Amino acid sequence: MPAAQSLASDTLSEERMGNGLALTNAAMNLSTIIGPLVGGWLFQVYGPQGAYLLIASLNFQEPAPYWCIRPDRPSGSMGSR
Repeated sequence: MPAAQSLASDTLSEERMGNGLALTNAAMNLSTIIGPLVGGWLFQVYGPQGAYLLIASLNFQEPAPYWCIRPDRPSGSMGSR
């Protein structure tokens, strides 16, 4: 969770920071409730192997959206050319 909050604070402007952090926390809390429900359903329908395979494939896809994020950097920061 600290990494998600850090990502939100690095990519959002100060006016949008409160909304971004609230959405991040809401998503984390919602996933705590929905995750076990979906996992139990997957286990019941597809068995342990099917549930594990689906969750493993989702974990490999998880970092893909972060590759598309380009935070705004001040003109004097390192790495700007």
